Amino acid sequence: VFSRRVDGQSDLYALNLTTGDLTQLTDTEDDERSPTWSPDGTELAFVRITPDLSDSVLLRTAYDNPEGVVPLEIGPYSPSQPVWSPDGCCIAYIWVTDISQVFVFDLETKTSTSLVMTEGLAHVSPAWSPDGETIMFTGSVMNGARPLQLFEVEYAPGVTLNASTLSARTAGEIGYQQATIAPDGQLYAIRASDEFLVRVVEGEPPEVIVALPVQSSVSFSPDGTRMMLSIE
Repeated sequence: VFSRRVDGQSDLYALNLTTGDLTQLTDTEDDERSPTWSPDGTELAFVRITPDLSDSVLLRTAYDNPEGVVPLEIGPYSPSQPVWSPDGCCIAYIWVTDISQVFVFDLETKTSTSLVMTEGLAHVSPAWSPDGETIMFTGSVMNGARPLQLFEVEYAPGVTLNASTLSARTAGEIGYQQATIAPDGQLYAIRASDEFLVRVVEGEPPEVIVALPVQSSVSFSPDGTRMMLSIE
């Protein structure tokens, strides 16, 4: 499932990888973006944005009934980049207030909690570890003085952690963004300098996987044997 922009408007589509059939799932005046599968493959979460960009809402829907959407009441700010947790209990997303931060929405308690408070560090592109115990995100210093880097923090349900719990997965002058953790736990990211997709291994030079400018984060098949991405 992906978002496709046609004639200035984005809708959700599903591509059957076996038959090649393409099915349009939404058809509204709004933009539908950033779809994410539930772990059991029966539901989607995605963001709907009004044409004038004045409002956005995080929605949940059954895959076989994409118009039967249920808004997730997360508060007055604009959500983006939702990612369903491996156990299906939560959805991590970016919430922009004064600065973009990772929040987690608990589907059982229907509450949102900030993942970690980091003054002056903007968060984008959250990604769950395969076991659901940690969340990774790209951190950007607000003044742009340092390259984008990848950070990881343990997820504690209902608890906002302090900055001391952060673990930097990358460092140095090479920036990285849009991390994706494969089902086998290997870390992939887009290198900021050339937008190539690389595999990041601690203590080793990054291994280039796709030597073309990558325009999106990578999605893996559940068994980890295939990946999907868009390139320029």
